Amino acid sequence: HAQQPTLSDTNLYIKNLPAEYSDKDLAALVEGCGKIKSMKAIIDKQTNKCKGFGFIDFESHEDAQNAIAELQKKGYTAQLAKSSQQQEQDETNLYFANLDLNMT
Repeated sequence: HAQQPTLSDTNLYIKNLPAEYSDKDLAALVEGCGKIKSMKAIIDKQTNKCKGFGFIDFESHEDAQNAIAELQKKGYTAQLAKSSQQQEQDETNLYFANLDLNMT
């Protein structure tokens, strides 16, 4: 029986962000909702554009709830993010190419 991941009390996951959005744009979306600890628009390294989602971590649960309501009024999908301790870690493989055949 798989355990349900717990949700953060203060960290929001926001979807439907425009490609040109940055961290500053995220802050502007929730201006007046409460104190922000951190924010991150997820940027594609290839295109340098927002991938359409980001995170905002607030000081309090109440501020986070206010921001969810405000973001939903503006047409964004916003919800509490999964707690980072509960998120499964993907295995990472590192591949090397074009190595010298004599390398040890």
